[in-house]
Amino acid sequence: MIETNTINSRGKSIIGKIDHLSASTILGMKTCAKAIYFKKILGLTNKTQYARTVFGLSVHYALEQYGRYYIENKEVLDKNITYTHFEKYFLEHSKEITIWGNKDTFDSMVQAGKDAINIFYEKFAYKLKPLSVECGFIIERGKNKLPIIGYQDLITEDGCIYDYKCALSSNPSKYICNMTIYAWDFFNKNKVMPKKVATIAAKWKQKDKKYYFADWEEHILPIDEKYLTYVKSECDDTEKMIDANVFNRAEAGCGLCKNCGYREECGVVIL
Repeated sequence: MIETNTINSRGKSIIGKIDHLSASTILGMKTCAKAIYFKKILGLTNKTQYARTVFGLSVHYALEQYGRYYIENKEVLDKNITYTHFEKYFLEHSKEITIWGNKDTFDSMVQAGKDAINIFYEKFAYKLKPLSVECGFIIERGKNKLPIIGYQDLITEDGCIYDYKCALSSNPSKYICNMTIYAWDFFNKNKVMPKKVATIAAKWKQKDKKYYFADWEEHILPIDEKYLTYVKSECDDTEKMIDANVFNRAEAGCGLCKNCGYREECGVVIL
């Protein structure tokens, strides 16, 4: 029996203190720890919201409803209802968008959502057999160590872990850390590694300099015990940086600063 018990209310960040680790914190401390400082220590709100971030959240929400329906009813939710969930979420949160991508519009994002749901149903909806969705977990790392908190998009009945990715570039190597953490939690609960760890990633193409949703692709990540050892080491290194109050800013010219929501607080100058 695969264990998928979820977390309770524990784990929310406290202003002035980092009380847990996550994949985003581990990666953020390596790319721009200053942004982690502004968010986690000072409790500042990131003023930037990308259209494609809202798009990705909308797709995740819709596919979460698809998964929950299957778990409760053992049948696949009607495709049009799944799309309605996407449209409702995107419409509600589109007013938060501060940055639209090149040639992106409200209508083009809505069409991309419709295409994403259609293709997901053609390729995946009838074969995945969800066991749990948006499954929260805590990994205890030992006494005096910060726990890891995360959420798995989808665990299937046959013991596979999937994560949905909607970015323009979804190179699977970018997700080794968080996918390994998911496998770590799975191993802790089931004493075996998951049958498969994979992303279901959007494939975008361009026409007339506009991006359109072309496909979903499955990328299997070769997560094994060596990766678990590596990520455990990354957790230790991250915690040491936090304890030493080392929150370095991203390197100038790396591209992260241009649209960062903490530019004003950081005082970075974009040349």
